[in-house]
Amino acid sequence: MGEIVVMIALAASVLLSYDPVEVVVYLDGSPGATPVNAIVADAACPYLAAEQVPLPVPYTVRMFQRSGESQRYVPADSVIAQGLLSRCPAATDQRTQGAARE
Repeated sequence: MGEIVVMIALAASVLLSYDPVEVVVYLDGSPGATPVNAIVADAACPYLAAEQVPLPVPYTVRMFQRSGESQRYVPADSVIAQGLLSRCPAATDQRTQGAARE
């Protein structure tokens, strides 16, 4: 019998606030066992590099919730996590350095 590998992708939306600088990440599902700082780094680092925002940057993680008859996604009021993003994954750093050279 063969094995079935299932990968669950967690969708994240990133909002960058400039005054004061803060990253807000909205998740459409519970992060489960994945560390929140890893989710924030994977989701936000490409945007931070593109906007040339220096690290460290404070972050807040919130959830989307379905609301009303139309079941639209709206941000939840409660905060899941807060922290300080102090470094980005090496793959993001390499992509941004390669783009800067071109």
